[in-house]
Amino acid sequence: MSLVLVHCSPVSTHYIKVESRNKLDCMACNTVTSAYAGMNLINKINILYVQLINPLKMKEQLVTQLKTQISDLERFVEFLQGIHSVHL
Repeated sequence: MSLVLVHCSPVSTHYIKVESRNKLDCMACNTVTSAYAGMNLINKINILYVQLINPLKMKEQLVTQLKTQISDLERFVEFLQGIHSVHL
C-alpha cells in the first residue's frame, strides 16, 4: 500500500470548499423539503382520518341518542297507560 500526497493549489482548494458547501446546502435544502413534504403528508392523512372518523362518531352518537329517546317514549307510554287504567 502506498500513500500518495496530492498538492492542491489555493484555487482548487477554494473550489473544493465551495462545491462541498454547495452540496451541503443542497442536502440541507432537500432535508427541509423532505421534512416539509413529510409533514404535509402527515397533515393530509390526519385530515382524511378526521373526515373518516367524525361521521362514524356522529352516527354512533345519533344511534345512542335515538335509543335514549325510544326508551324515554316507552316509559312515557307506560305512564300514560297507567293513568288511563286508573281512570277506568
